[in-house]
Amino acid sequence: MRLYLAFLLAFLSTTVFSYEVSCKTEQTLTIGCTSDCDRAIKNSLKKVARKHNQRVRFVDMWKKNIKQNFDSLDAIIIPGGVDIDPKYYKDDVEEDLRAHLDRLDYLVDYTRDGKRRDPFEMNVLGNYFSNKNNNKLPLLAICRGMQILTVSQGIPLYIDINKEIGIPNRRRLQDKISIPDSDSLIGQVLNYSSFYGYKNHHQGLRVPYFKKHQAERWPHIKITATSNKGRIAEAIEFDNRPIVATQFHPEIDRGDENSRIFSWVLDNSCKRNKSK
Repeated sequence: MRLYLAFLLAFLSTTVFSYEVSCKTEQTLTIGCTSDCDRAIKNSLKKVARKHNQRVRFVDMWKKNIKQNFDSLDAIIIPGGVDIDPKYYKDDVEEDLRAHLDRLDYLVDYTRDGKRRDPFEMNVLGNYFSNKNNNKLPLLAICRGMQILTVSQGIPLYIDINKEIGIPNRRRLQDKISIPDSDSLIGQVLNYSSFYGYKNHHQGLRVPYFKKHQAERWPHIKITATSNKGRIAEAIEFDNRPIVATQFHPEIDRGDENSRIFSWVLDNSCKRNKSK
């Protein structure tokens, strides 16, 4: 009986939860990474592509200096990585919050890689949103990627979730993630309301600040998945762009979210390629 149930669950995971991909003909899709995508991301997308008789090639946008004209790309991925310098968001907030962020500056891990990535990715995102020709260009932002996407919209981060909201920093562990709205993009992609996602971060979108100002400043953005009783934003989406942004790492997750999210990338890359 146990063997049968294991087989049934495996079968369901490859059928009921298989994300529909609209790629029709074999082609090579070009995926731009704002910093070199690691092996887990590349393998996850290549695995999905092979199932649909597609090929993908990855381009390091930093090395190729692709920060403005994205016509050669079928998708953009902003991978995880190091802390973001608070200077990119603290000057846009109220004085009391700015002073609070300054007091916690010692908790920021300043790195050479962050100094390289911060201005480049902010430039990429500024150009991505300012050009209407990118309205069909899919973007997957993971962990730091979701954070820099957040910052590019003027939304501040928690500098350290342990210090600020009393949640232990999420270091190589899994959190139960909830998706309250099945009609959200992440709800449609994953097709379930909760799962366990791999986490490795100590910063994140400043949820109360976002909620307080959302209607006025960011009506086009929604938090669509959370963990830790709603205190950590796990996914955001935009009304006007094909974007999946996750605080968790789908490329490391062993659940179905890995194949479904990267299938979404493949599907929208095909649509983008076709529309060129």
